Amino acid sequence: MLKQPKSALEAFKILQKLVGEPYDGIRGKLPKWIPQKFIDQFKNTQYKLLIEQRYNPDQIKRYIANYPNNLDNLKLEMAHVNIPENIQVDIDRLWIIKYAIKIGEQKGLEILLAGKTARSFLHGQKEKEKENLKMGREKGTAKNKARAIAIKALAKQVNDALLRSPISARWNLDKRAEAIAKKLEKGTINIEGKPTPAKMESGKSYSSETIKGWIIGT
Repeated sequence: MLKQPKSALEAFKILQKLVGEPYDGIRGKLPKWIPQKFIDQFKNTQYKLLIEQRYNPDQIKRYIANYPNNLDNLKLEMAHVNIPENIQVDIDRLWIIKYAIKIGEQKGLEILLAGKTARSFLHGQKEKEKENLKMGREKGTAKNKARAIAIKALAKQVNDALLRSPISARWNLDKRAEAIAKKLEKGTINIEGKPTPAKMESGKSYSSETIKGWIIGT
């Protein structure tokens, strides 16, 4: 922490010096597009943390950077920085203002004017990420199923074509399955209107044994 100023004038000079530095979350001034309500909150927080409680601005800067880690219910030894309880509300306010500035005026104002705290915003982001992950998995499962159905249909078409050929019609099951497997390796099928390699997600083609099962099934 910084040394306690000897007078109100000295405290004012210290704050003026910090306010004159580039904005970093605790030093400097906010952009003009930030609503006055938040500018006032920022100035009051600056004075409280830097003058009244004499925190080092670099320490506050670290608290802001590590605030999300302190909301993840991590064990104390796992958190990068342990933020004192009595200033967590202040750090929350500084974090959401800094984030709003980072993403720009339009989106930043939407977050600030919605009255979001850093805690509520970060929690919402985590829930959104979980939902997106779930939707991605469901979409992937549906796409893999569609691919498998399309490949099976393509294999049947190739098998039917072989059966119409006087020579290949006499091929045994293994030979026909091998011919279909080679065709699938080089061919493409359409999934959702787009050409897609006839491969499984692992990158391996369907085996001859699998294709033989399809031939028998048809």
